[in-house]
Amino acid sequence: MRRSDVAQLLRHPHIVASPFFLCKWKTAPKEQKSRFTVVVNQQIYKKAVDRNKLRRQLYEVIRTNIQHIPSSLNIMIIAQKQTKDHSYQELESQLITLLSHLHE
Repeated sequence: MRRSDVAQLLRHPHIVASPFFLCKWKTAPKEQKSRFTVVVNQQIYKKAVDRNKLRRQLYEVIRTNIQHIPSSLNIMIIAQKQTKDHSYQELESQLITLLSHLHE
């Protein structure tokens, strides 16, 4: 997503939360595919290498499970501290469950 899209998303978003993730979303024009941004705070991992690894893993979960996610949404996924000590499979199941609760 572009910076202007993120700024617009942060104004009055819909919010869904789980112990692992906070998800902010807004509807987009109907012709548009869903767009994502993933945020991993420095409080979770101090090293950028670790933050980027988690970010790449979350983008991979989104890519492989895009059919379960509603279309025409702008979505920001913010990782919480609990994501640090869990496996990829646990993160995947939590994120898919969270994203399946999004609706227009």
